[in-house]
Amino acid sequence: MGELVFIGLGLFDEKDISVKGLEAARAADAVFAEFYTSSLRGTTVETLQLTVGKPIRVLSRMDVEQGTEVLEAARHGTAALLVPGDPMAATTHVDLRMRAHEAGARPPASSASRATSSAARRRSPSRTRSSVPPPLSR
Repeated sequence: MGELVFIGLGLFDEKDISVKGLEAARAADAVFAEFYTSSLRGTTVETLQLTVGKPIRVLSRMDVEQGTEVLEAARHGTAALLVPGDPMAATTHVDLRMRAHEAGARPPASSASRATSSAARRRSPSRTRSSVPPPLSR
């Protein structure tokens, strides 16, 4: 089994994808995208394909929920799933990630900037509330 990479596209257009996400999409053997959980109003699939430099297969909700095509691509190499926003915010994507892991895929990568996960990393359990710096005053 290969790898399934979840790539957050940002919230508006093709320029919102991170550099790491773009590199991962370009390196993937198969690239998929879904736009049923959210849409990128500032771009088109054609523009995303030009940015990534390869064809992107747009999946329906049913395609993602079944996962057959994505998991089959991951079985034979690296598959990338492009998702507007945070790829792990939707339970369908989390389920797909778990199924890929159970099928033996390398630990799934996720490339997206997320305020909630960044905040969680900044505040470790060993920190007390008083050790968090106060907000900047205006």
